[in-house]
Amino acid sequence: MLKSRGAFTKSSHLTKHKRTHTGEKPYACDYEGCCASFAESGHLVNHKRTHTGKKPYACDHPGCEAAFAMSGDLTRHKRSHTGEKLYACDYEGCGAAFAMRGDLTRHKRTHTGEKPYACNYESCGAAFTQSGHLTDHKSVHNPEGQARQKKQEQRVARALDRAGIPYKREHQIDFRCIGGDAGFWARVDFVIVLHGRVIFLEVDEGQHKFGSYGSASCDMKRMSRIQESLFDGGNTLPLVFLRYNPNVFRVDGKVVKKLKVMREAELVSLLENSTSDAFSCARPLVIQYMYYDVVGCHSVTRDPEYHGHIAQCCARPIV
Repeated sequence: MLKSRGAFTKSSHLTKHKRTHTGEKPYACDYEGCCASFAESGHLVNHKRTHTGKKPYACDHPGCEAAFAMSGDLTRHKRSHTGEKLYACDYEGCGAAFAMRGDLTRHKRTHTGEKPYACNYESCGAAFTQSGHLTDHKSVHNPEGQARQKKQEQRVARALDRAGIPYKREHQIDFRCIGGDAGFWARVDFVIVLHGRVIFLEVDEGQHKFGSYGSASCDMKRMSRIQESLFDGGNTLPLVFLRYNPNVFRVDGKVVKKLKVMREAELVSLLENSTSDAFSCARPLVIQYMYYDVVGCHSVTRDPEYHGHIAQCCARPIV
């Protein structure tokens, strides 16, 4: 028997549905200190497993020991073994397909340019395709995030001071001169002029995973706009972006243990070496990554759109 819109075949289904209107959540967690409550008993059962650690849904694929608290997570996991990708992109000419609906939703934003997760911090203007990226980004606005970033920058400043390398701190570049919106700007941690080049040294905590831009391709656009703005302002010197990650990095998936004092010494050595790839390249824009994740032949692994830019203007990453 077919049910009409807004009608249900069982009274219990109608009861559950009505809670979406009333907000009633009669099923409360009884774990001490937990205030969670739910509209359906099944949701409470699933929630309690976060307290007990119980994972009753185990993968039966040979050699796989994965187990999950919810059956839906197991279903999605099994697709990693079968290669099944139920969710295909319907944009003309795009053959992408995904095992999970959420991945397809995020992928489609690469076609539409939609960034539904906007930062509400005053005058920020950053927006992202994924909620997790917004959450990470917001840490740069809170006092803890700002203090952490300043601490890393200060270490670099001391290393430059010891080497006698002159610099300017916290340089701001306004994009209005090249048609950007009022108040749209970029901040550069250190500006250094050496070897006939302008060097923008940026201390990228977490490999710039929570900067003002939500993806690697946007980060590349930011650097290009900075170059365009400087050129419009009369700068004729080649521009080098030196992207220095002070935090954990991996080579072929394995964490590399390298002391910060060693990294800082290598950073100074690079700046003093006029024959390095970053300073000997004839291109007007060169990007040098230090201590970013790399795989295989030291290619930077971030975003499919990234690799075209790498071939054009990036020196070999330093690890």
